[in-house]
Amino acid sequence: MKLNKEIELNLKLKLISVFNPAERLDELGEIPKLPNGLIDYWQAGKLLCEKDGGRMPTCEELQLISAADRAGLIDTGLDQDKWFWSSTEDSSYPQYNARIVDFNDGYRSTYDKGNYGSYFAVLCVGK
Repeated sequence: MKLNKEIELNLKLKLISVFNPAERLDELGEIPKLPNGLIDYWQAGKLLCEKDGGRMPTCEELQLISAADRAGLIDTGLDQDKWFWSSTEDSSYPQYNARIVDFNDGYRSTYDKGNYGSYFAVLCVGK
């Protein structure tokens, strides 16, 4: 889904696209893999964001976008019941884990980039 909304919160970000990386793997020449051989949905999301002309936001940026949306400061039109990948990798196991954010309440967690990583959406932003 292409978006054309701007967010101003001390940072000016434009929402470019929202997608599930598992549904767009065919757009990548080579599907990224983790060291254990599983599909790296997080890296696929990052690559697809770049292809769309944007980037994956950091964990903190996603939390700000979510908070502003819930407070009615902006209207992203996004499904509140989604978890989104952030560009923030887990410092303990960056080769396998990255931060995710629950858009419903801004809660953040760490999740494996493979396994059930296909359940999480990607929100691409740009300037």
